[in-house]
Amino acid sequence: MDRRGEIRADPPRGGDFKGNEAVSAGGNYRLYGAKGSGSMIVEAAFGIARIAVETIDLDWDDVGWQSRTLADLNPLGQVPTLVLPNDGVMTESAAMILHLADIAPDCGLVPAPTHPQRTAFLRWLVFLASAVYPTFTYGDDPKRWLAGDEVAGKLLRESTDLRSKGLGSSVRRSRRSISTFGR
Repeated sequence: MDRRGEIRADPPRGGDFKGNEAVSAGGNYRLYGAKGSGSMIVEAAFGIARIAVETIDLDWDDVGWQSRTLADLNPLGQVPTLVLPNDGVMTESAAMILHLADIAPDCGLVPAPTHPQRTAFLRWLVFLASAVYPTFTYGDDPKRWLAGDEVAGKLLRESTDLRSKGLGSSVRRSRRSISTFGR
C-alpha cells in the first residue's frame, strides 16, 4: 500500500533497493526462517520496503526449543527470527512488519498513522498474529506439544482445524473492513 492506501503494483526486483541504502548502511539484516513458515511474509515485506535482507533457511529439524542455530538468538527457537543491523534480535512477524514500516515509511507497507484505515490494519494484523497463526503453530505438528500421544495429537489437530475454520468465518463476515484496504 502506498501512503494513500493504494496497493503497490510494482514489486522490487532482486537487488533493487535504491532509496533505503541508509537503513542498512550500519550492518545487515539477517532473517532466519524455514520453508512454509511465517518468515515468508517478513521476507516479502523487506522486498516491498526495498531493504536488503540476508535469509537463512533452516530445516524444520532445527526449529523449536532444541534449535542449535537459534539457541542464542531466540530461546523458543521460533521462526521468523530477525537479527537487526545493530545485532539486536526481533521476533514476531507483526512486530517485524511494523519495524519495517517505521524505518521505510514511504514504502506503503502499513497505512500511515493518520490514514483512515490504520486502525483496521492494526486490528487485522494483530488478529492474524494472535488468533490465526497459533492454529498452525499447534495444529500442524501436534506431537511436538503432546510428547507423541497420537490420540491427543489427532484431537488437537481436529480442534485447531475447527478453530481455524471458525476464524475464517469471522474474517469473511468482516470482509467489508478488510476490502476497504487499498481504496
